[in-house]
Amino acid sequence: MAEKTQTRRGPLGWVKRHKKLTIFLVIVLVAALVLVNVLGKTDKAATGSYQFVRTTVLTKTTLSDTVSVTGTVKAGSSASVTASDSVKTYKVTAVNVAVGDTVRKGDVIATLDTTDVEKQIANAQLQLSDTRTDARKNYTQAVEDQETNLATAQENLDKAQKNYDTLGIDDYYTSMASAANSGKTNREIVTDWYTRYAEEIAGYENTLANLNIQLTQAQQDGDTARADGLQGQIADYTNRENIAKGQCSIPELGLQGFDAVSQTYNKIEQYRDALEQAQQSYQNSATSASRSVDNAETKLAQSQREDDTLTNLQTALENCTLTATMDGTITALDATVGAVCSGTVATIQDVDNLTVEVTIPASSVGRLKTGLQCNITSDATDDTVTGTLTRIDPVANDSGSFGATVTVNGQDSGLLVGISAKVEIVISTKDNVFTVPRDAVGTNDDGSTYVLRKTGGEGVDMTFEQVAVTEGDTNDLAAIRNRKIGFVFQTYNLIGRQSALKNVELPMLYAGVPAGERTRRAKEWLERVGMGERMRHQPNELSGGQKQRVAIARAMVNEPALILADEPTGALDSQTSRVVMDLFHELHEKYHKTIVLITHNPELAEECQRVLTLRDGLIVGERKGTGERAAF
Repeated sequence: MAEKTQTRRGPLGWVKRHKKLTIFLVIVLVAALVLVNVLGKTDKAATGSYQFVRTTVLTKTTLSDTVSVTGTVKAGSSASVTASDSVKTYKVTAVNVAVGDTVRKGDVIATLDTTDVEKQIANAQLQLSDTRTDARKNYTQAVEDQETNLATAQENLDKAQKNYDTLGIDDYYTSMASAANSGKTNREIVTDWYTRYAEEIAGYENTLANLNIQLTQAQQDGDTARADGLQGQIADYTNRENIAKGQCSIPELGLQGFDAVSQTYNKIEQYRDALEQAQQSYQNSATSASRSVDNAETKLAQSQREDDTLTNLQTALENCTLTATMDGTITALDATVGAVCSGTVATIQDVDNLTVEVTIPASSVGRLKTGLQCNITSDATDDTVTGTLTRIDPVANDSGSFGATVTVNGQDSGLLVGISAKVEIVISTKDNVFTVPRDAVGTNDDGSTYVLRKTGGEGVDMTFEQVAVTEGDTNDLAAIRNRKIGFVFQTYNLIGRQSALKNVELPMLYAGVPAGERTRRAKEWLERVGMGERMRHQPNELSGGQKQRVAIARAMVNEPALILADEPTGALDSQTSRVVMDLFHELHEKYHKTIVLITHNPELAEECQRVLTLRDGLIVGERKGTGERAAF
C-alpha cells in the first residue's frame, strides 16, 4: 500500500490563500495603532496640563442681618384740591396749572364763575343793612318808651307816697304846730295822737257800757238808789270821755277832737294800699320797659353780627378760587374751562419726600421695630437708596401679614411714585467681618465644615490647609493664637528651668502634638536658627541673642501665619540685633511669614515693607519702608 505524504504549510501559505482578509486585518491594525497613539498623547497632555483652582482674597466687609420685603413707592403726603358743595354747579373760567407742575401752598389751581354768587352777596348785604337800620330804630324807640313810662310811674308813685305821708291834708296850720310834732309826717302825727288816746277813750267807753248795763238792771229791779248812783257814775265817765276826746286834737292839721283824728287815722290803710299799688305799678312798668329795651338791644346786637347767609355766600365766593393745599407736584388734573366743576379738581403729591408701603410676614415682624435703617432698590435707580422704618401696623391684615411704611431718606432718591421697590430692613450689622463664598465651604465626613486656606506656592505649587468653620468660641480664639500666631517678646519669656529644646516644644504641647513629633520639630527649628548645639542648655546658660533665637524658634514651631515681635532687639547689642533681624528677613523671604515688628528704632522700622507710626494709641502716619536689610 502506497503511503501518502501530508505536506505542512506555514503562515505564508495561509496569507497567500486569504489575501483579501489579510489586507483588511492589516488596515484595522494600523488604524488601531494610530488611535492608541492619539489617545496616548491626549492623555499625556491632559496629565501635564494645569487644572485651574479658584482662589479668593478675603477682605473685611459689613455683615447685615436683614428682612427682605417688597412694596410700592408712595408720595410722602398728598392732598386733593376739591370744590365745595356750594360751588359744584359753577363753571370753570380759568385753569392755571398742568400735570407735572410744582406748586406752593396757596397757589391758584383754577377759578370758577362768580357772577351769580356776587349778585346774591349784593342782595344779602342790602337786606342786612335794612335789618340793622330797623333794629336801631326799634332800640331807640324802646329806650324812649322806657323813659316815658318810668317817668309816669314815678310820678304816680311820688303822689301815692305824698298822700300816704300827708293823709290828704294839704292845709297846714304851722303857726299852731307844737314842738313835739316837728319833723314828723301827718301820718306819724295822727298815729301818735290816735294811739295815745284811743286806749283811754276805749276804756271809758267800756266802763260806760258796763255802767249802763248795771243801770238798766237796777231800774228793772226798782232799785232807785242804786240807779241814781249809777247815773252819777255814768255822768262822771261821760264827762271824762268827752274831756279826753276834746284833748285828742291836732290844731295844725285842722283836726278837732278824737272823732276827727280817728276818721283820719282810719284812712291810713287806704293810703297805704294806694302806695303799694303805685309801687307795684312802677315795678311792672320798669320791668316791662327794661324787657322791651333788652329785646330791642338783643336784636340790634344780632343785626350787627355777620349774617349766616351772607357769610356762606362770601365763603362760596372764596371757594370759587381753588388753591393748592400743600407744597408739591400736580399729579392729576380734572378741570376744563367752560365745564361745570364737579368735585376733585387736582391731586397734589409730595414726590420729593417718598415712602415705600411694604408688607411684612408675621414670621419676621417680631424681629423688627421702627427706626431701623432700610436699603431700597428698584429698576428706576442704579444705586441703593436708604430709608427708615417709620411705621408697623399693630394688627395683622386679612392675609396674616403686617403693613408697614419705610420713609425714604433725602429728596433726590430717583424713585418714582407707583413703582415696585425691594426693601432690605437692616436689623443689625457687624463691621470688619471676613466673608467667603458659600461654594468655598467644604464638608467633612463627620459633618464639620471647613475652608481651605492657602499656605504657600503659586500655580501648581500652591499648598492649602483646612481651617475649621466654628462659631467663634473662646477656645477657638485660644487655638488660633496658639497655632496661627507666633509671639516674640523683648524679654524672651523663656521658662528658666527648662532647656531650650523644652521651651520650643511648649507651644506644640498645648496644640496636642505627639511627643516624638514635638521633639523632632523643635530640634529642626533650633537647627534652623543656629541653636542646634545649645538645645540642651537652660536660659541662664545662653546669651541675649541666643535666647532671642530660641524665642524665634518657639514662635515658628507651630508654622504660624503671623509673627508678632515686640521690641525683639530692644535688649540686644547692635551685632546681635543684626543677627536677629537677618533671621526675621529669612523667615519672611524663605518661609513667606508675615511679621509685625514693634520697635522704637527708626532704622529697624525702615527695613520693613510698610511702616505705621502710632502716638497715644492712634495711627498718625503711614509710609513704605525699603524692605531691605540695613547695616548696623
